[in-house]
Amino acid sequence: NTTPSISPRFIAAITLLFTLLTIMTETSFTIAGGYFGGVEYTRQYYRPLIGGIQILAYIEDSTAVIPGVYCTLGYPVEDGLFIKGVVTAGHCSLFYYSPGNITYNRIDVYQPEYPYYIGHPSFVNLSADVMFIPYLDISPVLLFYTGSQLRQVPIADYVPWDTLKFLFESGLLREDTPVYKTGRSTGSTWGYIYSFELYEIANGTDWRNQPVIYIVDYLIAADFPAAKGDSGSPVFFFWGDNPSTAEATLIGHLIGIGSGYAWVISVSAVIESGFRPITINP
Repeated sequence: NTTPSISPRFIAAITLLFTLLTIMTETSFTIAGGYFGGVEYTRQYYRPLIGGIQILAYIEDSTAVIPGVYCTLGYPVEDGLFIKGVVTAGHCSLFYYSPGNITYNRIDVYQPEYPYYIGHPSFVNLSADVMFIPYLDISPVLLFYTGSQLRQVPIADYVPWDTLKFLFESGLLREDTPVYKTGRSTGSTWGYIYSFELYEIANGTDWRNQPVIYIVDYLIAADFPAAKGDSGSPVFFFWGDNPSTAEATLIGHLIGIGSGYAWVISVSAVIESGFRPITINP
């Protein structure tokens, strides 16, 4: 069964997930970024599991208002006991019940869809929008389509939120350094980082259109294209090299889209939830 991480911000975070599920029904968008494509590759069967591929979270219950949702696997991790698995967006585990309750403790996850079962989530942190699915057969690579070439890009390293912010503010990383994501709805896309938010407090509405306030830590806003189903997509960049050959530096996973930008939750939120991203370098 899923064990949610409870924090003082838990109730506020719940409302964010309602809002994100609503936001993610919007159509895709583009500002400065663009599309490489490759959607069809994200929906294939992959073993070992890798980042950037389609999953189906499903609950077998006739009373569920939303019985299942498609999302995208983020990246491989391990916990403090060296249990390996993958993370994706926590809100992919939420299912609505009449008369408005939610549950996330009986979810079956498939890749790419039923009947290719991969497991149950063993951990959900709604404040960080993180879900962990234990799975042994994983590989530290991300699916990426360059527009002409399909790659499984090795994850060389990862950059926490505060370090990434420093790199951009100091000029060690140029403001026009592109960031990339691969998701099951829009494939591989690119854009630029818009802003960093240590935590976000914003007004929104829940699934009943009632006003709420939500809070989430370690946010990064970027303007790459995204759409419903891309939740959980890995977000990364290349250190000045050709995307056709370079290794990836991981920065987080996609949790939603707003008015012209995508919200990314940093690897810092995953690390504080007790998980370490797995890379090709020990």
